[in-house]
Amino acid sequence: MMRWLGPLILALVLAGLAHVGVTVAIPHGIMAIALDRIENAAGGPNRWVHAPRVTAESQNIVRSSPDLAYSTCVADLTAGDVRILVTPWTDYVSAAVYGADTDTVAVLGDREAGPGQPLILTLRAAGRQGGPMPEGLLVEIEGTRALVLVRRLAPGEAAFARADEARRTDVCAPVPNR
Repeated sequence: MMRWLGPLILALVLAGLAHVGVTVAIPHGIMAIALDRIENAAGGPNRWVHAPRVTAESQNIVRSSPDLAYSTCVADLTAGDVRILVTPWTDYVSAAVYGADTDTVAVLGDREAGPGQPLILTLRAAGRQGGPMPEGLLVEIEGTRALVLVRRLAPGEAAFARADEARRTDVCAPVPNR
């Protein structure tokens, strides 16, 4: 029995390390793939990708809603802050920011901003010094890339067409150096 104790303890330690390694590595790997795909679809960082209206045939995200207009942007913070401005919308709208490990870093919606107001966020790499306090919500990001997902309620073809027009004026762009 004693001669199995050493290998058993080693196996348990290795299993524990493997478990921690996988639970840390998998989210980063999945998000890296997603960020690369979205950035490529947009033609580069800090550009929006506006998804077509969700149908049973076009659904590429599990459980996406046909009543929402989705837009995504990969924010690249390498050169400095990135400003997100979501054009005012007459109904539900939200902007969610996800870090490189898939964690939700921040969510700002029409209820927080106020009816008919734009959603304004400034994304900044954690630890980086910035200028004066920016307008809107300041969001600190671990690392230099983040995913921004905007959802607008747009049930029906006419509402989706209006949402599509509004989202084309949204901003995901580096903040000019002062």
